Amino acid sequence: MIIATPKFTIDVDVEKTKTYYSTAKFISEDCSCIGCRNYEKAIDFISDEIVSFFSRLGVDTKKAREVYVYGPNANGTMLYGGWYHVCGKVISGEIMPGQWNEEKLHIIANSFGITCSNGGDLVDDAFPQPIMQIDIHADVPWVLDEKHDLHKM
Repeated sequence: MIIATPKFTIDVDVEKTKTYYSTAKFISEDCSCIGCRNYEKAIDFISDEIVSFFSRLGVDTKKAREVYVYGPNANGTMLYGGWYHVCGKVISGEIMPGQWNEEKLHIIANSFGITCSNGGDLVDDAFPQPIMQIDIHADVPWVLDEKHDLHKM
């Protein structure tokens, strides 16, 4: 499936991606830090547009390959980075992972932006080829009862 946005165009094998995510681990199964546990729960409270976008790719949003917290925002949300893998390739608009540039971010909704690159970091050996990485840069609510401590994330 070809998906075009104003920032990039990607070609995704939705069925292969969906099949992988059907058995992939939740974030909290690989990491029990407070930041990962919060993201996994908070993703239930984000915009339907964001969940819908990732669902169209075949991605389960609770199963990010990596997430990390940059820090708190003035509005009480947390600024997260991280990534998901997708079976497919970037046709145009590729940006290398970690090279954040506000002009290259595709904002899906509510300060949740993404970029894309071919290949990927920390790829599961079972992930189908070709591999594309969707990096996130997102404001995510803090939903855990535990108080966040940046020194423990």
